[in-house]
Amino acid sequence: MKSNRLSAVLAVVLLTIIIAGQYFFRQSSPENKSVLYSACRLTTEDCPLQYDTAAYTVSISDDVKALRPFFISITDPAQKITKAVLNLKMREMDMGQNRYTFSRVSADSWRAKVIIPVCTSGKRNWLIELSVDDQTSSRITVFEINI
Repeated sequence: MKSNRLSAVLAVVLLTIIIAGQYFFRQSSPENKSVLYSACRLTTEDCPLQYDTAAYTVSISDDVKALRPFFISITDPAQKITKAVLNLKMREMDMGQNRYTFSRVSADSWRAKVIIPVCTSGKRNWLIELSVDDQTSSRITVFEINI
């Protein structure tokens, strides 16, 4: 009798974990966010991003080199950003998870310290997926950089 109850409790717990996991995955997946591919050269210039309800500027603090820390900043004059996350990816290659969360440094400024890993195949072209949530929407902007 105890083993039947234990099995039932374990089944309910497992089902709850699966449902919660799917919910959180769906909430954070790019399908729920608009995606913009930017032609801006983030490594050489500040990149203004203009949306219907918001405008931001993204910039890099220093030269970008593999294994050398640098900062990426977002300026948000309207102070609408609630969360910002950056993912580094490489086309056609799995470089593991390279995820950085931005921290608010002032009322209108966010910053993340980033380190780009070295690719053992020698590739140097990276995709920066910048995910920004504000008071009304969630967006992903993709920048391509070559270091």
